[in-house]
Amino acid sequence: MTTHLKKQMSIAAFVDELLTQVPELSPLHQRHIEAHHGLVPVALMADVTRLMLRLMKDPAGAEPLTRLMRAMERALQSPDTGVRELVESSLVERLSTRSAELAERWLANDDLVTRP
Repeated sequence: MTTHLKKQMSIAAFVDELLTQVPELSPLHQRHIEAHHGLVPVALMADVTRLMLRLMKDPAGAEPLTRLMRAMERALQSPDTGVRELVESSLVERLSTRSAELAERWLANDDLVTRP
C-alpha cells in the first residue's frame, strides 16, 4: 500500500471520528462531499475552521466548540503524521492568523485536557 493511500485512509478515519465526536459537523461534511464529489481534507478543514469561528461568536456554540477543540487537540497528538499535518497546516495555521481570540480561548481553557 502506498504512503499516499495510507494517509488518505487515516485521514478518512480521522474525519469519521470527528463526525462521531461532533455530530454538528454532519451537514457541513455532507455539503463538502457533494460540492467536491468526495473528501478533500484541506478544504474540509477550511470549512471546519469557519464553523469554529462562527461557534465562537454564538452563545449556544460553546458546547459543540469545546468538543470540536478537544477533537482537534487529540488529532494534534495523533501518532499519524498525516492527521497531525492536516490539522496543523489546515486548521491551526488558519486560526492563528485569523482569530487570536479563539487561540487564546483554546490555550486558556483548562477544561480542554486531552483524555485517553
